Amino acid sequence: MASKARTIWLCVWSQVTSNLGRIGFSVLLALATSTISATEITHAGGLKIIDPWASVRIGGGRIAKLFFQIENHGASDRLLGARSSVASGATTFQRVDVVDGQAVTTAVEAVDIPNLGRRLEFSEQGYFLQLTETTAPLVAGAKFEVELIFENGGPVLVEFTSRFHAPDLGDRIRGAIERGAFDEIPDPRSDQ
Repeated sequence: MASKARTIWLCVWSQVTSNLGRIGFSVLLALATSTISATEITHAGGLKIIDPWASVRIGGGRIAKLFFQIENHGASDRLLGARSSVASGATTFQRVDVVDGQAVTTAVEAVDIPNLGRRLEFSEQGYFLQLTETTAPLVAGAKFEVELIFENGGPVLVEFTSRFHAPDLGDRIRGAIERGAFDEIPDPRSDQ
């Protein structure tokens, strides 16, 4: 019964916000995703891999971009590589920098993982992991395993989920609305 009431409320709300553009759509998206924003965490020694997800690519392509956060409560470490059965090509780390107002993507050999509980986020605005020559399209909701290889922590098997947006998108939208910071609302057309 609660689900039916929520669906009716969302339909009414979508009519009310239909002319509000990005803000209205973002509010609706936040409400719709509020029940699916559970945090996924993989523990391996002092490392925590948080919210691992892969960007769904509409229209095909044989590249998968992987995003996650790493929190390190042990000694400093380095992420050296990754491998997965869903990709037969190279696995690379990429870093996005803004140079003269343009996003420039550069391949990097390894990624330093800071310690003392600091969190490093892999996103489209910094580092991300790229799988090439995926063996099948990664449709929304598909789950697959990736082995992350750390210099000190060794191999860590992590389950990724293909999504259209970051797992915490709904929480970020709700937070911006609660603060009245509408300029902070993520554009629903982007991955982040």
